[in-house]
Amino acid sequence: MRALFFVTLIGFSFLVGKESPTPDKRHILYLMSVKEVDQAIDEYLTLYRSEKKHDFEVLEQICMALLEAGSKSPNPEDQLLTLFGISLSGSSNFFLNFLDTAIKSPFPEVQAAALQILNTVHEDKSNELISIGLKSNFLQIRFETLFYLIHRKTMNSLGQVESLLNLLPPAAKPLFVELYAIHGSFESIQILKQLINDRDPHVRITAILYSALYQRDDLLQTIRSSLTHSDPLIKEAASFALGYLKDLNSVESLKKIAASSNFPETKLAALISLYRMGHSEATIDISRLAKEGNLFAITLLGEISGSDTLLEELALSKDSNISLNAVISLLARKNCAVLPHLITLLDTDINSSGFTPFTSPGHALIAWKKVSPGTLKDKDQKNHLKAVSLHFQEDLLAKALELPGKSFLELAKSLMQSKQTKLLPLLIRLLENEGSEETKALLIEKAYAPLNPLLRSYCKLALYRMHINDFYRTEFLKWLAHQKNTKMIEFRPMLEGDSSKQKHNGNFTLSPEEISGLFVEAFDALASNHDLDGIEFLLESLRDGHTKNRYAFAGLLLKSIH
Repeated sequence: MRALFFVTLIGFSFLVGKESPTPDKRHILYLMSVKEVDQAIDEYLTLYRSEKKHDFEVLEQICMALLEAGSKSPNPEDQLLTLFGISLSGSSNFFLNFLDTAIKSPFPEVQAAALQILNTVHEDKSNELISIGLKSNFLQIRFETLFYLIHRKTMNSLGQVESLLNLLPPAAKPLFVELYAIHGSFESIQILKQLINDRDPHVRITAILYSALYQRDDLLQTIRSSLTHSDPLIKEAASFALGYLKDLNSVESLKKIAASSNFPETKLAALISLYRMGHSEATIDISRLAKEGNLFAITLLGEISGSDTLLEELALSKDSNISLNAVISLLARKNCAVLPHLITLLDTDINSSGFTPFTSPGHALIAWKKVSPGTLKDKDQKNHLKAVSLHFQEDLLAKALELPGKSFLELAKSLMQSKQTKLLPLLIRLLENEGSEETKALLIEKAYAPLNPLLRSYCKLALYRMHINDFYRTEFLKWLAHQKNTKMIEFRPMLEGDSSKQKHNGNFTLSPEEISGLFVEAFDALASNHDLDGIEFLLESLRDGHTKNRYAFAGLLLKSIH
């Protein structure tokens, strides 16, 4: 029956072709069904130029046909590229059938990507599809699934946490504590209360800190009781948590710990909590420990008024880690004296010198240290260090936007002269959003800068997005026309979870690398404008460009017509 339908369709399209030089829409869709993509787009463009208008229904079906073909490919790269196209489309709810297939893929990268997209869809069926991840053969995927389900507070999500926890050795228990803190129901709070009194110190510490992080102040009394524990690490976590939760009833106990503890980090946790609750005298001991080179104390100075002079001195230290943490704190103080040190940090090549966070023994305090990738033997560890280091530099750059006066503009000019280019995408986006006349002038100047094609390209992209005038739009489209055949997407490998004390980050990111990232941003900007020229340009790019780009272009084309 299906064969008869296609024979009829071929015959019909042949007759239409005889009667009129204008292609028929049904023939365009037939060509897509037999994977004659180039010819189908040629015929669509002929039809568009004849009728002077787009048929959005046909365009949508062209895109859906391409993405459906990608979703059925046995190649995991094609599956990932298809998911990337779906994420670019901004219409993930149209693709629940495709996502159903992806979440059942044998490849963990595909499963993880499908989970991330499903988490952006807020329909009843999306919960059902996310739950499929609990059957994954990969523990990382099952845990990621639980995280999404707990956030959504789906029925029996706590029971599913218990089920997975019971399958794992006791050492895995701390990994599940955050899930209870996120859920926040009466049942989960009761479980947290038990975890705060667990026999395993690591479990207790984790439960105390996550209870504070997620503002579970109904556990204050339970946390307060940990201040008398003999273990200084538990005492450190509890001291820090009570200050985070602004528990005024614990002030006297914290003063005793600050005065008597022989453990610097436990003392610091009590001192910073006292300061946060209005006891400014606590800064005397924090400053003393900072002068002695305690990195956690130096980091805490970033939130203490009047610490700028000491931080400026510490930033000049010959000890690179003392200097590093002093610079971080100076930036938190919005002190312009940080600028030359900050430029040096941001100009650091993370391939030869990385940055990594580390915590105090009780995991309440955090500081940073420099690490050479050459000291790491494992390739995954090196990749993870690079990812963490880049995130660290990006965070510093974003915070630098708050520096007073023209400090950020000066920083931007310096980075534009640097050989390091990994920060360019964020830098240009920050300048674009800042949008002052001086910023526009700088972007225009660098759009024609010699010897740095990547900088020129990003500046042209920014000027296009800023809609300054038609000249820069034309320049951008002229540049983009030469990029069609560049493979747009190169995925980063799956990395271990973020080791910093931040809230959850997905372990797999559909994030293109440096050069391909530029092309994705550029074509995404074109799709976001929803203009007729842009749609035609995307169709031509889909036809003429690298075959691996087709899934991304299909997603962008969908975005441009919706």
